[in-house]
Amino acid sequence: MKQFQQRCNDFLNYLTKQDNEKPSNSLAMAYRDELIQRKLSHKSLKDYLAANRQFFNWCVAKELIVCNPIMVVKLPKNGNAPTQRRRWKAVELKNLFSS
Repeated sequence: MKQFQQRCNDFLNYLTKQDNEKPSNSLAMAYRDELIQRKLSHKSLKDYLAANRQFFNWCVAKELIVCNPIMVVKLPKNGNAPTQRRRWKAVELKNLFSS
């Protein structure tokens, strides 16, 4: 629950920094860009957006807002993930097993 609150507050704080209290699609897209620039892992990016999507779905259900701005946000494909781990060198293995 604490993590959910932190992630939702992160977006709400972003809105405050932008001098805007009303969430919009364009602000949600700009927030996504800021998250990407933070160099967070792809999983963390997905988790931040999922938490905010869930929160704003609740806001729509409670009729606090008309539409969920996070619904338009899509992440780029996770193209920077290596397909295979780097192999250990013999010297590195020797150091590992000798410790």
